[in-house]
Amino acid sequence: MPSGIETTDFSANIYTDWAVPVTLTTVTTAIDSITGDETITTASTASINAVFLRKEQRWMIDKEGLLQEGDAYIMILPSQALNKNDTITANSETFRVQDIITRYNGAPSNEAMFKYANMFLV
Repeated sequence: MPSGIETTDFSANIYTDWAVPVTLTTVTTAIDSITGDETITTASTASINAVFLRKEQRWMIDKEGLLQEGDAYIMILPSQALNKNDTITANSETFRVQDIITRYNGAPSNEAMFKYANMFLV
């Protein structure tokens, strides 16, 4: 008898059905040792698949947990790298990643199912 949520529920169903190609631009952040100013520099760009949702389209999946309201959201596989301040370009719009939360399937295995990121239009 199955119990709980399987780790593959996201990857085999939602991700397979709704993922679209987006452009991920990885950035690095450096702090000036004298002034304390933060400098954000583009490190690399890659195409990845992600479930991309604009705020107006969020009706497709309920909000999980407490996240600051953003302009768009993405869900990616736990194996995909994503960091705060990275940018995602989708549908000719660029968004900055603000918050990233990893969702787990719970007891007994407590395995990562997906990463959920809150983004703001740049």
